[in-house]
Amino acid sequence: MKNLLISLIVIAVVGLGAWYLLSRSIVIDLPFPTKHDQVKVTITRPDIPNTLRITNKADLALKIQMFNAADKVRLVPRAQWTLKPNQSVTYGRDNYRYKVFKPALFDKLMATSDVIGSDVVLEGNKNGVRITGTPKKLVTFISEVDEQVKVCTYNAGDFVQAIPLQCWTFGPGRRISWDGAPPTFIFKVFRPQFLDKPLAMESDVRDQSDITIH
Repeated sequence: MKNLLISLIVIAVVGLGAWYLLSRSIVIDLPFPTKHDQVKVTITRPDIPNTLRITNKADLALKIQMFNAADKVRLVPRAQWTLKPNQSVTYGRDNYRYKVFKPALFDKLMATSDVIGSDVVLEGNKNGVRITGTPKKLVTFISEVDEQVKVCTYNAGDFVQAIPLQCWTFGPGRRISWDGAPPTFIFKVFRPQFLDKPLAMESDVRDQSDITIH
């Protein structure tokens, strides 16, 4: 029994030593062309406000229901307003879906929208209403580094960055577009290897940003 225990200890020590040497060799054998194993990050975001505006330019009062973008059947309203002609309201900017009704004892559905992340304009009359707007711009990641990098995004409140929202590994000259970014987020850049090595981190990044890694 004593000999068996000694053998198990020796195997464990040898295994840990081999794992450590392997991980060290992988780090050493993967060259990275940046100084001190770091990269620079440049963030450009369109100069847009944090809120969007919904304006009723129709010639009748309208009830507007706003839904989360993921609510494709428009089942549970996130917010609701009744606007008279030329009235408007503001709300936190993000992607949403909309339903518009003519208020009555039994509201009459006048229009629905796909995903919109811009200002919203309602136009028309009692015969029909149009909802105009566009989805918000996607976040983009562009790599100018001479080899592959790994990028992971995290919720703004994830202070230990334990659970990524999404990760990508891509090479030089590649552009990655991210649909579904929250209003603010954290992202980290890694060297992809046996144990990914952090190279850069940015917090409080706003959606619709263009992010260049160089």
